[in-house]
Amino acid sequence: MEYKFGKVSVSTILTIFLGIQLVSIITNIISLCASTWIFPDSLLLTYEEKSIDTYYDKCLKYLGDEYEEYDDYDRIKELCDTLKIRYKVTVAYIVLIAFGMAFMAAWMFVIIKAIQGKFHLRYGILLGIISSLIQIVAIIQYVFNNKITFENVYSYSDSDYYGEAGDGPRLSVVICIINSLLVMALILIQKKLNKLRS
Repeated sequence: MEYKFGKVSVSTILTIFLGIQLVSIITNIISLCASTWIFPDSLLLTYEEKSIDTYYDKCLKYLGDEYEEYDDYDRIKELCDTLKIRYKVTVAYIVLIAFGMAFMAAWMFVIIKAIQGKFHLRYGILLGIISSLIQIVAIIQYVFNNKITFENVYSYSDSDYYGEAGDGPRLSVVICIINSLLVMALILIQKKLNKLRS
Protein backbone atom coordinates (compact mmCIF):
# COMPACT_ATOMS: atom_id res chain seq x y z
CA MET A 1 0.00 0.00 0.00
CA GLU A 2 1.30 3.45 -1.00
CA TYR A 3 0.93 5.99 1.78
CA LYS A 4 0.54 9.68 0.97
CA PHE A 5 0.87 12.96 2.84
CA GLY A 6 -1.68 15.10 1.06
CA LYS A 7 -1.01 14.53 -2.64
CA VAL A 8 2.64 13.56 -2.21
CA SER A 9 3.52 9.89 -1.76
CA VAL A 10 5.96 8.73 0.91
CA SER A 11 8.18 7.15 -1.75
CA THR A 12 8.50 10.53 -3.50
CA ILE A 13 9.51 12.22 -0.24
CA LEU A 14 12.06 9.49 0.49
CA THR A 15 13.47 9.82 -3.03
CA ILE A 16 14.05 13.53 -2.37
CA PHE A 17 15.77 12.58 0.89
CA LEU A 18 17.96 10.19 -1.07
CA GLY A 19 19.06 12.99 -3.39
CA ILE A 20 19.85 15.29 -0.46
CA GLN A 21 21.92 12.54 1.19
CA LEU A 22 23.89 11.99 -2.01
CA VAL A 23 24.66 15.71 -2.19
CA SER A 24 25.67 15.58 1.49
CA ILE A 25 28.17 12.76 0.85
CA ILE A 26 29.63 14.58 -2.16
CA THR A 27 29.95 17.76 -0.07
CA ASN A 28 31.70 15.76 2.65
CA ILE A 29 34.24 14.44 0.14
CA ILE A 30 34.82 17.96 -1.19
CA SER A 31 35.33 19.23 2.36
CA LEU A 32 37.94 16.54 3.01
CA CYS A 33 39.81 16.65 -0.29
CA ALA A 34 39.51 20.22 -1.54
CA SER A 35 39.63 22.31 1.63
CA THR A 36 43.02 23.26 3.02
CA TRP A 37 41.72 23.35 6.59
CA ILE A 38 41.92 19.59 7.04
CA PHE A 39 43.20 17.34 4.23
CA PRO A 40 45.53 16.76 2.50
CA ASP A 41 47.45 20.04 2.84
CA SER A 42 47.05 20.26 6.60
CA LEU A 43 49.28 17.21 7.02
CA LEU A 44 52.05 18.95 5.07
CA LEU A 45 51.61 22.56 6.12
CA THR A 46 54.54 24.90 6.44
CA TYR A 47 55.11 27.35 9.26
CA GLU A 48 57.44 30.27 8.59
CA GLU A 49 58.58 28.51 5.41
CA LYS A 50 59.74 25.40 7.27
CA SER A 51 58.01 22.09 6.78
CA ILE A 52 56.51 20.00 9.55
CA ASP A 53 59.07 17.30 8.80
CA THR A 54 61.83 19.83 9.46
CA TYR A 55 60.42 20.61 12.89
CA TYR A 56 60.06 16.94 13.70
CA ASP A 57 63.67 16.39 12.65
CA LYS A 58 64.76 19.22 14.92
CA CYS A 59 62.77 17.80 17.81
CA LEU A 60 64.59 14.50 17.35
CA LYS A 61 67.99 16.00 16.54
CA TYR A 62 68.21 18.28 19.55
CA LEU A 63 67.09 15.79 22.20
CA GLY A 64 68.94 15.87 25.52
CA ASP A 65 71.98 18.10 25.93
CA GLU A 66 72.00 19.21 22.31
CA TYR A 67 68.86 21.26 22.99
CA GLU A 68 70.96 23.69 25.01
CA GLU A 69 72.84 24.61 21.87
CA TYR A 70 69.66 25.69 20.13
CA ASP A 71 68.50 29.19 21.09
CA ASP A 72 64.93 28.69 19.96
CA TYR A 73 64.38 25.28 21.56
CA ASP A 74 61.32 26.14 23.65
CA ARG A 75 59.34 27.54 20.74
CA ILE A 76 60.32 24.70 18.41
CA LYS A 77 59.57 22.05 21.05
CA GLU A 78 56.17 23.59 21.78
CA LEU A 79 55.36 23.82 18.09
CA CYS A 80 56.54 20.27 17.49
CA ASP A 81 54.37 18.91 20.30
CA THR A 82 51.39 20.91 19.02
CA LEU A 83 51.87 19.57 15.51
CA LYS A 84 52.06 16.01 16.77
CA ILE A 85 48.75 16.44 18.58
CA ARG A 86 47.24 18.16 15.57
CA TYR A 87 48.36 15.36 13.28
CA LYS A 88 46.60 12.77 15.46
CA VAL A 89 43.46 14.92 15.68
CA THR A 90 43.43 15.40 11.91
CA VAL A 91 43.76 11.67 11.26
CA ALA A 92 41.01 11.00 13.83
CA TYR A 93 38.79 13.55 12.06
CA ILE A 94 39.33 11.89 8.67
CA VAL A 95 38.61 8.41 10.09
CA LEU A 96 35.45 9.58 11.90
CA ILE A 97 34.14 11.35 8.81
CA ALA A 98 34.84 8.23 6.74
CA PHE A 99 32.79 6.15 9.20
CA GLY A 100 30.09 8.83 9.14
CA MET A 101 29.89 8.60 5.35
CA ALA A 102 29.77 4.78 5.54
CA PHE A 103 26.78 5.00 7.89
CA MET A 104 25.25 7.58 5.56
CA ALA A 105 25.62 5.17 2.63
CA ALA A 106 23.94 2.45 4.72
CA TRP A 107 21.25 4.98 5.59
CA MET A 108 20.68 5.61 1.87
CA PHE A 109 20.42 1.85 1.25
CA VAL A 110 17.74 1.51 3.94
CA ILE A 111 15.78 4.41 2.44
CA ILE A 112 15.93 2.75 -0.99
CA LYS A 113 14.51 -0.40 0.60
CA ALA A 114 11.88 1.69 2.39
CA ILE A 115 10.83 3.18 -0.96
CA GLN A 116 10.39 -0.39 -2.22
CA GLY A 117 8.32 -1.17 0.87
CA LYS A 118 10.79 -3.78 2.15
CA PHE A 119 12.18 -2.05 5.21
CA HIS A 120 10.84 -0.20 8.21
CA LEU A 121 12.06 3.39 8.46
CA ARG A 122 13.23 2.85 12.04
CA TYR A 123 16.46 1.32 10.74
CA GLY A 124 17.03 4.39 8.60
CA ILE A 125 16.39 6.69 11.55
CA LEU A 126 18.87 4.74 13.71
CA LEU A 127 21.58 4.86 11.03
CA GLY A 128 20.88 8.55 10.45
CA ILE A 129 21.29 9.34 14.14
CA ILE A 130 24.58 7.40 14.29
CA SER A 131 25.88 9.14 11.15
CA SER A 132 24.98 12.59 12.47
CA LEU A 133 26.50 11.93 15.90
CA ILE A 134 29.76 10.67 14.39
CA GLN A 135 30.11 13.82 12.28
CA ILE A 136 29.32 16.07 15.24
CA VAL A 137 31.93 14.27 17.37
CA ALA A 138 34.46 14.59 14.53
CA ILE A 139 34.02 18.36 14.34
CA ILE A 140 33.99 18.85 18.13
CA GLN A 141 37.19 16.87 18.69
CA TYR A 142 38.88 18.79 15.87
CA VAL A 143 37.76 22.22 17.09
CA PHE A 144 38.64 21.33 20.69
CA ASN A 145 42.29 20.83 19.69
CA ASN A 146 42.57 23.43 16.94
CA LYS A 147 41.56 27.04 16.93
CA ILE A 148 39.73 27.39 13.62
CA THR A 149 37.90 30.26 12.06
CA PHE A 150 35.09 30.62 9.59
CA GLU A 151 37.14 33.28 7.81
CA ASN A 152 39.78 32.46 5.22
CA VAL A 153 42.91 33.35 7.16
CA TYR A 154 46.46 32.13 7.43
CA SER A 155 48.22 33.50 10.48
CA TYR A 156 52.00 33.36 10.72
CA SER A 157 52.03 35.21 14.04
CA ASP A 158 49.63 32.94 15.93
CA SER A 159 50.62 29.28 16.13
CA ASP A 160 47.02 28.33 16.93
CA TYR A 161 46.17 28.92 13.28
CA TYR A 162 47.92 26.56 10.91
CA GLY A 163 45.99 27.03 7.71
CA GLU A 164 42.98 28.35 5.88
CA ALA A 165 39.65 27.54 7.41
CA GLY A 166 36.67 29.22 5.80
CA ASP A 167 34.84 26.81 3.51
CA GLY A 168 35.98 23.61 5.24
CA PRO A 169 34.33 24.18 8.64
CA ARG A 170 31.34 25.83 7.00
CA LEU A 171 30.74 22.79 4.79
CA SER A 172 31.06 20.36 7.70
CA VAL A 173 28.67 22.34 9.90
CA VAL A 174 26.16 22.58 7.03
CA ILE A 175 26.38 18.79 6.51
CA CYS A 176 25.69 18.16 10.21
CA ILE A 177 22.69 20.51 10.12
CA ILE A 178 21.30 18.86 6.96
CA ASN A 179 21.71 15.35 8.39
CA SER A 180 20.08 16.34 11.68
CA LEU A 181 17.13 17.89 9.83
CA LEU A 182 16.76 14.76 7.68
CA VAL A 183 16.71 12.56 10.78
CA MET A 184 14.05 14.76 12.41
CA ALA A 185 12.00 14.71 9.20
CA LEU A 186 12.23 10.90 9.04
CA ILE A 187 11.05 10.67 12.65
CA LEU A 188 8.01 12.84 11.78
CA ILE A 189 7.30 10.69 8.71
CA GLN A 190 7.54 7.55 10.83
CA LYS A 191 5.06 8.98 13.35
CA LYS A 192 2.61 9.90 10.59
CA LEU A 193 2.96 6.44 9.03
CA ASN A 194 2.23 4.82 12.39
CA LYS A 195 -0.97 6.87 12.65
CA LEU A 196 -2.00 5.94 9.09
CA ARG A 197 -1.34 2.26 9.74
CA SER A 198 -3.34 2.31 12.96
